[in-house]
Amino acid sequence: MSYPALFAFIENLPADSALDRITDPQTAAWTSGVLVPNLLAEIGYRLDILAWQQSKDGSKGRRRPQPWERPWAKNKNKRRIGAGAIPASRWEKFWDGGK
Repeated sequence: MSYPALFAFIENLPADSALDRITDPQTAAWTSGVLVPNLLAEIGYRLDILAWQQSKDGSKGRRRPQPWERPWAKNKNKRRIGAGAIPASRWEKFWDGGK
């Protein structure tokens, strides 16, 4: 690979590449999609708490809002579509539309 081709390759690497994480870790953390979803979920939860504190329930300390679900958290009470492999014994029924 020639030097111009290598330079063009490096210049056009995506923001979440390993090279970017090494050369500029602070910016890479924001662009990688790790910090932003967590920060947005935390802001949303804090706004829920703020609104709850101003309500009648908040003044009496009841029915406190639940924290927002984080994108990577596994909630055992919530059904997830595509959360695992379908056993071979159930595949035909699934593929035929439940017939």
